[in-house]
Amino acid sequence: MKISRQGALAGGLIFLALIAGPILGAAQEADRTGGALVEQTEKGLINWSAGYVEAEGAGAVSEEAPTAVVARLGAQRAAKADAYRNLLETVQGVRVQGETVVENFMTVSDTIHTRVSGIVRGASEVESHFDGQVATTRLRMPLWGELASAVMERPAGLTPSYTPFPAGSGNPGNGSGEGRPGGGMRGMLERGGALLRRFARLLAPVLSPGAALAGENNDPGRPALGEGALQVEVKNSGLIIDLTKTRIKPDLFPVIVDAASGKTIVDARAAGSEKAAAGAVGFAASVEEARSQTERVGADPLLVQALNLAAGTTEGWTVDFATGMGLETAKGLATKPADILKQGVSVAYRISW
Repeated sequence: MKISRQGALAGGLIFLALIAGPILGAAQEADRTGGALVEQTEKGLINWSAGYVEAEGAGAVSEEAPTAVVARLGAQRAAKADAYRNLLETVQGVRVQGETVVENFMTVSDTIHTRVSGIVRGASEVESHFDGQVATTRLRMPLWGELASAVMERPAGLTPSYTPFPAGSGNPGNGSGEGRPGGGMRGMLERGGALLRRFARLLAPVLSPGAALAGENNDPGRPALGEGALQVEVKNSGLIIDLTKTRIKPDLFPVIVDAASGKTIVDARAAGSEKAAAGAVGFAASVEEARSQTERVGADPLLVQALNLAAGTTEGWTVDFATGMGLETAKGLATKPADILKQGVSVAYRISW
C-alpha cells in the first residue's frame, strides 16, 4: 500500500502502559477481571481493559426491623445507596485528558455535574449478596458513550487544583508544537537534552539506515520518512505505542507528543466527537496483548516505543521516544493527528491497558 506523508495506517491504534504501585489494582481482583489492568481507587475500580467503572456498597440489617424480610430489604436498599455514592466518587476520579479528572469538569459546570450524576444513577447492578446480616451490591457503568460525551468539551473556567509536573516543561496540548524549558540549571539541562535528542534523531537514518524497533517488519532498505519524503510504502496494518517504560496513566482522550520534534503523534479528540466518545484508541497491558488485538491493529502493526515521560500537564503527555524508522514513520503519518485515527478504528471501542 502506498501512503503519503499525510496518510494513515490501515489499522487502528493501541497504547501500552504498565503502571507500578496501586494503579495496578489489588491482587484479589486479578481472577475476577481476567488479569486485565484495573485501577483501584478508594471507593471502587476502573477497568481500563473492559472499559467500565465499578463500585460496591454494603448495608447491615436493622435490629428494629419487624420481620426478616423487612430487614433484608432495608439492608439491600442501604447497600445500593452506598454503592451509588461510591460509584460517583470513583467516576469523579476518572482522568479525562492528562491530569484533568471528571471532578474538575463537574466542579465548574452545573450542567456537567447534573449530567454525570444522572449517568451514575443509571448504572447496572451486576452482583448482590446477602448473608443474613449484611447485604452487598456491585454497580457498573461504561466509561464510553454517555460519560465520555459528557466531558468531551472542556468547560470555560476549568483550571486545575494542582500543579502539573514537571514544572517548566511546557504544555504539550497548547498547539505550539514545542515545549518551553524552564530557567536555571534545570532549563539548561532540558534544552541540552532536547538538542541531543534532535541530533540523534537526525543521525539515526545515517548511522543505522533501515534500523527498526523490535517487532517491526520493515524492509532494511526502506528510507526513513523525513521532511523530504513525499510517500512511503507502509506494510504495517496498525500502530502500537508502547508506554510501558513511562509513568503515563490512562485517560479517556489521550494526547501524546514527541518531545524531540514537538509533533503530536496522537490526539484522540481528532477522530471526531462520535468516535472519541466511543473510544478512538485502544489500550493493552503488554505489547503481546496489543498484537493479539488484530481486530484493531491488524496482523502486522508498527511498534513505537516510548523511553520516558518528558512532561505531563492537564492537557496531555510529552514523551521521549526511541529513535528509528518506526518513529519517523509515525511522525509522518501524524502530520494531521486525525489521519491515524480515521481508518481501522471501530466505534465499538475495546480498551485494554
